[in-house]
Amino acid sequence: MLSSLLAHTPPPDRPLEEGQLLDDHLRNVASLAAEYAGKFGAAEAGRLLGLAHDLGKAAPGFQLYLKAAHAGNQRPKVPHSNPGAAGARKVLGGLVPIVQGHHAGLPSKGDAKAKLEESEEKQAEETAAASELARVMGLAAVSSPEYSKKPRDVEMLLRLLLSALTDADFLDTEAFYGDKGRGNHPPLDKYRDALDH
Repeated sequence: MLSSLLAHTPPPDRPLEEGQLLDDHLRNVASLAAEYAGKFGAAEAGRLLGLAHDLGKAAPGFQLYLKAAHAGNQRPKVPHSNPGAAGARKVLGGLVPIVQGHHAGLPSKGDAKAKLEESEEKQAEETAAASELARVMGLAAVSSPEYSKKPRDVEMLLRLLLSALTDADFLDTEAFYGDKGRGNHPPLDKYRDALDH
């Protein structure tokens, strides 16, 4: 199952088979997100989020969307964040909004719940594919760090984990596409000097 699922297509001039495999992307992002989240004691939550964040891309409709896009065919976008979150809901628990918001930002509690219900009702195939992939990958729930029991602390933890996940996701995607854009900027002291004058 995992060996043929894509996370990202290659540039149009390259064969589709050179796309980034979903399994590779999930594991790369999990490793980076765990590293980043480890700085605030939540490495295992970061790892779980990295493994779960794109589970919705396992849906047949999303895979068809990627293939059509690579071939230059116009096709409506296929959502993956909410179906993926719905498919891994039991494992993710309170971390569901992070998967839902890894492209669009954290949803409110009401929006998160409504989007999960909508995914389960209207995107049953996508949700089932994500759930099956979570099962195949052996995803298991993790406990939150001890300091995260107060409501304000939970909110801060969610935002920190979202940041760890989105940074890891963007960096792995950039690495796949060979983006060398980072690091081509002047050192920070040059910006400080410009602001001081």
